[in-house]
Amino acid sequence: MFDVKDRLVSMRVKVKESQEDVAHALDKIDAFAVGMREASHIFKNTFRELFDKKAKDYSKIDKRIKMSDLFKKSWMAKQSILESMEKRIDRAIVKVDSLHKEAELNNMIKLYDRLESRIECTKEAVVMPMVAENEAVYGADAFDKYMENYNATMQSKDKADRIAGNVAAVKNEGKGR
Repeated sequence: MFDVKDRLVSMRVKVKESQEDVAHALDKIDAFAVGMREASHIFKNTFRELFDKKAKDYSKIDKRIKMSDLFKKSWMAKQSILESMEKRIDRAIVKVDSLHKEAELNNMIKLYDRLESRIECTKEAVVMPMVAENEAVYGADAFDKYMENYNATMQSKDKADRIAGNVAAVKNEGKGR
């Protein structure tokens, strides 16, 4: 991504340089046109004075189309193209930056998820063997639960003893016959 951004930035620098060159060329064309107009006015007034006529003020006379304006049109078109290129390159640089930030954010989220899952795995591995019951039971609840388990155990032992006694009685009866 950095390579793309670097190339876009170098393109933007070149476009800026080209814009400066075009602006300099337009200034030169304007200066040349002004100089040629003044030279033309001086030349015309010199001949007017040679023939004993009064000098004219040509700045008040407005011509419809100046040759310099026709020559400047191609440079002005180039200037507008360069300006639009600069805007597009700026937008592309912003998009590349936002994509880069989004990719970094996604990588950070993935890393966080991986670390969190590792922590959960280690918590499960450490906590599970240490805990014997799902939840702690205290006080009267614990005593009641113990008594239920004790009574159930005693009842099962009584049944086992009765069954064992019946089996022993049956065995004894079978021997006496």
